[in-house]
Amino acid sequence: MEIPPYGTPCRSIKVRTDKPRYRVDETVEVEVAFTHLLPGCYEAQVLHIHQIRLEIFDPTGRPVQSWSWETDADLYRKVNWRASGAGDYTVKASSWWNGEKRETEDAAHIIIFPRDRPPALTGIRWLSMGAGLAASSILIGALLTYLLLKHRGGIKR
Repeated sequence: MEIPPYGTPCRSIKVRTDKPRYRVDETVEVEVAFTHLLPGCYEAQVLHIHQIRLEIFDPTGRPVQSWSWETDADLYRKVNWRASGAGDYTVKASSWWNGEKRETEDAAHIIIFPRDRPPALTGIRWLSMGAGLAASSILIGALLTYLLLKHRGGIKR
């Protein structure tokens, strides 16, 4: 039993990944941090545990991986996972009083790209694409100017 002041939550759970985008078979590092009692909260001395669940859901909402730990204090865990398919995944952490009643939860979303598709172009690639586009535009502009002037008789041979 907990005595929350003015109905504020007394527990906190946070989940995060080391980055928001990955490729298939790339290692996803997941951290979960559970705070047993927030400042200003008190707990009656009743024998109980908090079950911390960490679950990963695929793009269809099906669970694909899960972990759980039991604690009666703060808890921090780091796990690694690899997706076998591309799509938008949800990573969810939750705390359950005696493993039965959900107390708090948090979620993070990650995008898994196919192996052959990079998540983003690098700065050098963007720069070279921009330079190529600029050079092409200048050449096309010069060619159009030449053709217009020749057609109007501005250029004589």
